[in-house]
Amino acid sequence: MHLRGATAPNITVVGAGVVGLSTAVLLQAAGYHVTVIASHTPDHYDEHAALYASPKAGAHWRSVAHPDDAKLVEIDRITLKLFQRIVKITDTGVIPMPSFDIYMDEHAEPLPWFKNEVEDFNMLAKDALYADTKWGFSYLAYTFNTPKYLAWMTRLFKRLGGKIAVKTLQHIDDAATPTTAAVINCTGLGARTLGGVEDQNVYPTRGQIVIVRAPHVKYTITRLGDDVFDYVIPREDGLVILGGTYQEGADSMQPDPATANRILENAVAVCPQLQLWPGQKLEVVAHRVGLRPTRKGGIRLEHEWRTPSAASKRGGKEGKKTLVVHNYGHGGGGYQSSWGSAHHVLQIVHEQLAPVGKQSTPVGVKSFDVAVRRILAVGNIKSKL
Repeated sequence: MHLRGATAPNITVVGAGVVGLSTAVLLQAAGYHVTVIASHTPDHYDEHAALYASPKAGAHWRSVAHPDDAKLVEIDRITLKLFQRIVKITDTGVIPMPSFDIYMDEHAEPLPWFKNEVEDFNMLAKDALYADTKWGFSYLAYTFNTPKYLAWMTRLFKRLGGKIAVKTLQHIDDAATPTTAAVINCTGLGARTLGGVEDQNVYPTRGQIVIVRAPHVKYTITRLGDDVFDYVIPREDGLVILGGTYQEGADSMQPDPATANRILENAVAVCPQLQLWPGQKLEVVAHRVGLRPTRKGGIRLEHEWRTPSAASKRGGKEGKKTLVVHNYGHGGGGYQSSWGSAHHVLQIVHEQLAPVGKQSTPVGVKSFDVAVRRILAVGNIKSKL
């Protein structure tokens, strides 16, 4: 039985992208009382909003963590293990998909750390390579219908008892009330301008995609090389995401026609199966642009105790400190790092809010494993809210 003690702490998560929602769901499932505050949510956002990238992501689980980056490897491993269980739940928008990574440069990179973690990992034979590539590998990945997955996460969070408030904050201190034990900062690109954070290491990396209808394509493929970043990502609804661009510092939200034409041309080169017959014109459904919330130094996963600068305005007491945990700067890796980052936040919150010398977690709060079991059980309920 999952107990929610009367003294379980109140937590506010700022941001409702994939990182914010994953963090909120995990904390709520662990027994905390969680409220999400965000300017944009999966069911309330502007398609052209520069600060809300998650619905416009590809996306598929494809870790880019270097084998020597132990922290990011662990974050992505935890996320992979959870997606290997979530994929068994219907109506999440997550499906298993054969995936191919092919490289235009000679084999200088180490093999991916996940070669023994995923199913069906194989090096590609030389005669299987094409499109000017020299080496590559295949494995079973997971692709996301991102709007559908975010909608499922929102329903799951509410079903667990979480609350969402659509609101724009000017300062991180404004997220706390007199009863708030912790604030989790999952503002992504917004961390650059949010008062009290203003992290100048955060910057946009522009991504442009073309969405086509091609339900016959049943695998993902990514081609990488110097100034080459092409990918084809099918979704469960028959739509296929074609990309891409990786323009650091660019922030235009308008699709560029020349870029779109290049994306279409390169997509056919790396995935000839997009065309049912030679010369077939692909059925373009939409063009999208998103700004990846990139950060110099990588993901910021750390905490501080803040004395609110606006305590009197909020009705709080001068000198009352609030735990603030930062969880942003995932760049293009939000989906593949989402649950692992949330796990780190849960650990920090447990450690910082637990009564000193008494127990490892606050009263009424459960461990990561127990929280995951609750997520999977509640997430499998098919009734709508």
